[in-house]
Amino acid sequence: MVSGLLSSVEGSLLKATPNFHTYADFFNKVFPFYLSMGMSYDEFWEYDCQLVKAYDESYKQRMRDNNFLAWLNGRYVFEAVGAVIGSSFGKKSVKYVEHPYDLFAEDQDIREEQTMRKNGNIIFENLKVMQKQRDERKKK
Repeated sequence: MVSGLLSSVEGSLLKATPNFHTYADFFNKVFPFYLSMGMSYDEFWEYDCQLVKAYDESYKQRMRDNNFLAWLNGRYVFEAVGAVIGSSFGKKSVKYVEHPYDLFAEDQDIREEQTMRKNGNIIFENLKVMQKQRDERKKK
């Protein structure tokens, strides 16, 4: 049994499990996953097994990069929606960012966070004003 020796591949559906009776069972199961990472047939079956670790790390880094890009996209959407809602319904104008975020500036993160909080507070204040106006209309 190979069960105790098999480790999981992060991001895959494979887990350390006693379902594999031989190494061949395991390698045949993980082969499609590594093909999906871009590893060739020869690289998987014939080359150094250390190459598999490099593909694993490369895959994990791509997933981290994709996750960051999704988060960054959400941040831009949040700013855009906040600017529209804040400017349309509130007393204070909220402006959308004029330039793309500088991802490599050290002090930029602090400034962006302060801007996000400021815009978030303005949006929140505008929403409170809208709610107050709605409540006053209901009373009439």
